[in-house]
Amino acid sequence: MLTPGPLNILWISPKWPNPPIDGARLASFQLLKGLAPLANIDMILIAEDPQCQIPSPDLLLNNVWAIQKPPKNNIWQSLWLYLIHFLKHPKIPLTTASFFHPQCKRQLAKVMDEIQKSAKHYHYMIIDGMHPSAIFYQDDNFQWPSFVSKIAYRAHNIEALLWPQAAAMEKNIIKKILLYWQASLVKAFEHKLLKNSNLALPISSEDLEIIKKDHPKLPTFMLPMIPDFRPTPLPLPEGKALKLLFLGRLDWPPNRQGLLWFLKHVWPKVVQKRKDIQLIIAGSGSLDFKAKYEHLPQVDWRGFAPSITPLFEESIVLLVPVFFGSGTRIKILESCAHGRAVLSTSFAVQGSMLQNEHFIKADTEEEWAQQICSVNVGNWEKIGHNAYNFLRERINNATVMYNLQQFLKSKVSDL
Repeated sequence: MLTPGPLNILWISPKWPNPPIDGARLASFQLLKGLAPLANIDMILIAEDPQCQIPSPDLLLNNVWAIQKPPKNNIWQSLWLYLIHFLKHPKIPLTTASFFHPQCKRQLAKVMDEIQKSAKHYHYMIIDGMHPSAIFYQDDNFQWPSFVSKIAYRAHNIEALLWPQAAAMEKNIIKKILLYWQASLVKAFEHKLLKNSNLALPISSEDLEIIKKDHPKLPTFMLPMIPDFRPTPLPLPEGKALKLLFLGRLDWPPNRQGLLWFLKHVWPKVVQKRKDIQLIIAGSGSLDFKAKYEHLPQVDWRGFAPSITPLFEESIVLLVPVFFGSGTRIKILESCAHGRAVLSTSFAVQGSMLQNEHFIKADTEEEWAQQICSVNVGNWEKIGHNAYNFLRERINNATVMYNLQQFLKSKVSDL
């Protein structure tokens, strides 16, 4: 049985993890749930609505300080924020603008002063993703607080890879140029963050190898996303209709572009041949593209879903038509944790540990249409159960957290 350890951790988070309504929140929720019994954790939450903190008995946080980001309630507020950021800080990525904003830095200064006066000391400050690190960036470098011994960067993905991939897929020349420009800024910022960190905690083996190659002296620990496994796989839904599920943040570029590609190139081929197959589209984020595709038949536009389990209960497979990005797509792990098969590009399953026999592969529009139109429900159920058993044997929250605790302890001298 694991016992609490003496580690003191200050967690820098861009989102309150409860309820775990998207992949990022779910990953953070599971991580904090597993680590909290082994360490003393305080959190600095940097969010647009930091007061929406729904408590959970699984989140054993000692203190939470909330910092409110400037609002982006509409396109004009966002454009204004990015314009001012670009004029003042042209070498800092636009995607960090809300964290870099003076409003955030003023609030951070008050929190830092409060912690300093309390004589607290942390063995680690864990930065949950690249973007919130911008709140500590000043005078062309990161200014870490003096009451922290080590900086650990939890890399959700390799940001420097995502933007060039998005630029390469963009057909509009103006957008393409802007994306490549943003990519160069992100690459430099991410490199400087890794250079100024004491540890890196990537979420996939692929990202781990990239970081080790670019920063060979930086200690690393692969910290995988950990789904919440059901006791047993879900049974197949009853009824004649076969429902396919697309699930994910709908404003996240890899998800959005993949879904639009699927709706444009694959779904029309499917509905020509199969009237018994339906598509459920669910997830947080903007559905501003819905009007353009609302004419498509056999599509159920759900939008935000407070719980994902009912979606898996009525679906036979999760669709992941993702062609760029890095890290691990938590929705793939969640589908496997429910015993549901995954129909995915070979690219999207990278970082999930799944082998060819654990998912249904499709990379071209012809392959996607063929796999769906020739669906064998029994075979897909078997694949889903195989993936469930394979991952459950290899991903154990308690074991991963214990190994993380031991790794963190080994890198500090004041324990």
